[in-house]
Amino acid sequence: MNGDQPFDQPTGAEQPGQPRTDPAVDPPGGGDVLLRQEFTGDSLYQLRAGAEAHATNAGLPAGRAADLVIAVHELAMNAVRHGAGHGTVTLWTRDGMLWFRVSDPGRADAVPPGEPWPCVHGHGLWIVRTLADEQTLSTGPGGTHTTIAMALPGAEGEPASIVPDHVNGRVVLRLSGLFDRSAATELLERTLTLPKLVLDLTEAGPWDADGLAALVTLRQRSELRLTGVPPYLRGRLETLDPALSEAIDD
Repeated sequence: MNGDQPFDQPTGAEQPGQPRTDPAVDPPGGGDVLLRQEFTGDSLYQLRAGAEAHATNAGLPAGRAADLVIAVHELAMNAVRHGAGHGTVTLWTRDGMLWFRVSDPGRADAVPPGEPWPCVHGHGLWIVRTLADEQTLSTGPGGTHTTIAMALPGAEGEPASIVPDHVNGRVVLRLSGLFDRSAATELLERTLTLPKLVLDLTEAGPWDADGLAALVTLRQRSELRLTGVPPYLRGRLETLDPALSEAIDD
């Protein structure tokens, strides 16, 4: 973040009992609001720092909090450059997920219901799709609202575990826990000489960007198959590298 330092404590949190003055950015379906903050192009540092502090305090692992900061920056910058030039962010928790919404009064190109986000490689929305577990975009007379969600770790947020097995002559690694940079490094080291490999992700917890990068590397250097891929991770893999989606066994 070009030398930016995270705040020691979150800022901009909604105070208990404070009336909500902007229904357009209230969390759909309710939830515990952690942050509501207006932004312009000159206040993106404060936005990134506040989002990181609140996400960490909410229990998001460090690697995923870093992913969230990148996604938040891309969405806010998109509103600044291509929307109204300013907007409001809302961060909340609900149902074991951390949700983040960027709202601006501008109107984006319409996205038909059920259609994927309009994004290509190199664009901010493509980056966000590779980082977020869930994402939605809506636009209308009230403005544009982009919402992303990341899973908060429960029991699956324990340190990563890699358990080897052999099935039908292939090495199967059963992965569980949180896959961050440390776990990704271990996975790459342990599979360095394996030409064929199956990864069982049934018990895997959250994956940050470093974990996904390890999967791309494995696909490039070995014959890789993936089993037990959770739906939220499947979407990220399909966006990141179509060849990875072809390696998924239904």
